[in-house]
Amino acid sequence: MGMPLEPWVTLTTELIVDNRWVRVRRDSARLPSGLLVPDYYYWDGGDFTQVFAVTTAGEVVLVRQYKYPPRQVTLELPAGSIDPEDADPLAGAKRELREETGYGGGDWRPLGALHTSPGKANTRSYAYLATGVTRLGDPQPDATEDIEVVKVPMPDILDHMTNGGGVDSNALAACLLALRALRLV
Repeated sequence: MGMPLEPWVTLTTELIVDNRWVRVRRDSARLPSGLLVPDYYYWDGGDFTQVFAVTTAGEVVLVRQYKYPPRQVTLELPAGSIDPEDADPLAGAKRELREETGYGGGDWRPLGALHTSPGKANTRSYAYLATGVTRLGDPQPDATEDIEVVKVPMPDILDHMTNGGGVDSNALAACLLALRALRLV
């Protein structure tokens, strides 16, 4: 390995957009070389959770839904923002799984925190593996969500997550971490 990499020094930071959907910042920073970057824009988004949930029958619980920014239907893991009332990311993950799919319970373990787009955002995804989940009731999605719950046999999960349009890179990364934790890859 070479010399240790030095962090940039933030000189100024300004909140450009701040609403319930997004926060955008404009910073000026100085690189270790002395170069000044006067206008570095990035998304200052809230952290979120993703759940690789496996039922007692060995099926992975996914959600299919229309996503506005790419303007297409995606197949992804149950996921969502960590709300202020959530005690921690795990509480947010359990709430999101229940709200989006109606599933819950089981054994939970963290898979890690993933930086979703480190050059453009400071948002992290906290990924969890939940095994032995069962249906506890009907989904209760947010008013802006129209969700179809999909169950996929474990051996077919990567095929389902990578075929067709609407591949969610965050969900795919969490899937790989879960499959590795289960010693399936």
